[in-house]
This record gives sequence, C-alpha cells and structure tokens, in this order.
Amino acid sequence: MLAEFGKMAAFHQQLSELETYRHAALVIEANYSDFLNSEKLQFYHPTFAAKAIAEIHALHPNLMIVFSGNRKLGKEWTYRYFSAINAHEKDVPHSKVAEVIAQYGTPPETRGGSYYELRERIEHEFPRQFTISMIRNKFPHVPETTVKRVLKDMKKEGIIIVHRQGLKSFWTKTKRSP
Repeated sequence: MLAEFGKMAAFHQQLSELETYRHAALVIEANYSDFLNSEKLQFYHPTFAAKAIAEIHALHPNLMIVFSGNRKLGKEWTYRYFSAINAHEKDVPHSKVAEVIAQYGTPPETRGGSYYELRERIEHEFPRQFTISMIRNKFPHVPETTVKRVLKDMKKEGIIIVHRQGLKSFWTKTKRSP
C-alpha cells in the first residue's frame, strides 16, 4: 500500500477499474493504526498516510476497503468473502418463493460501476453510429481502459462493429443490440 502512495494517480485509476466489478474489495494487509505509527512508516509521515487513505475512501465510495491486519488474515477474509458470494449465487429459493419468481420473473439485476453505466448508455441512448469522442464527452470521468474494455466486450458479443482504425474509427450498433 505504501508503494501505491507514490503513484496515486495510477492507483486511483486501478481502483476505478476495480470498482466496476460487482463484488470488489481492496484488502489491505495491515491495520489502519500502522499507517498512523511513525515508527512503522519509513518514507511517509502519518498525516500524509491518513490523508491518502481518506482520499481513497472518498474517491471510491463503492469500493469495500478492509484492513485485515496481516497477509494471513487478508487471505482468510478474501476466501470467506468469495465463499459467501458463491454460496449466495448458488442459493435455491424456497418453493413458494420460486413460484412467485416463476410467475413474475426475477427483478432486473442491478450492477454498479462505470463499466455497466457506460455499456447501458451505449446500448440504449447512443445513436446507431457513434465515435470515441461522443463517449468521452458523456463520460469524461471514466478511465480510458474501462472505455476500451466496454467496446471490446460489446464487439466480442456482436453488439457493435468497429469501422476504420485510429482517430477516424467509429462504431455501429448491430441488429442484435437492444
């Protein structure tokens, strides 16, 4: 974590990308108090470390941040977290609930993050042909890597087709798109 303080802009971009996943967490293998202890910090003042951690919390409110204390506890927390997610995903509803779901259907899945927001807007609000500059105008806060991943995934799924390369490239929604 201390190494990331030296390149905060890149770290924020990585955390923004991490935030686009449905079940994302940042597990820090230390206690918060370690960042406030000048004896444990070699290169940074505790005030700076506290400010950097507060900045991470403030700029990434949808990202779960866990101070696990050490690597062993971090691994244990991560294992239990994903085990709980897996168990929930495989959970079978009670027969009466299953009847209601069969009758009315499941609620639409809500996913957060800029990846899903960008994808949803491209599919439903953008014109049939669009350019990268149109995306940048509507989503100036979305990292370039996220934009490229959305376009790559949509192309792979056959939802859009890319025309040309470089600065003159543009995309067309296919008939498969909603």
